[in-house]
Amino acid sequence: SRGWLESVEHMRTQENPTLARFDDAAWKAAHADVNAWPAELVFADLRAVHAETLHRVETLTDADLLRLGVGARGPVTVRDLIGRYAGHDVNHANQIREVRRVIGA
Repeated sequence: SRGWLESVEHMRTQENPTLARFDDAAWKAAHADVNAWPAELVFADLRAVHAETLHRVETLTDADLLRLGVGARGPVTVRDLIGRYAGHDVNHANQIREVRRVIGA
C-alpha cells in the first residue's frame, strides 16, 4: 500500500521515526465513491501499487533493510515491515477471491 511505502521512506531517511497507523476512517472519507469504482479501475490501482512496491523492495540495500522505525507494537525494521506487508497483501487477495466467489465472477 502507499502507506507502507511512506513508512519505508521515513525509515530510510529518518532516525527511528514513529510510524503512522493506517487511518481507516480517513481513507474511507477520502474514497467515499470506492464502491462505485468499476472492477477494472480497482484492479488497475492494485496492480500499480503492487508494481511500485516491488520496485521499492528491489532497490533496498542491506543497510536499508536494517533501518528502524517505531510502530504500534514497538521497534520494527524495514525487513519486518516487508514480512508484514506480504501477509497483508495475501489477506487482501483472499478477500478479493472470496468476493468474486460469492458474486459468481
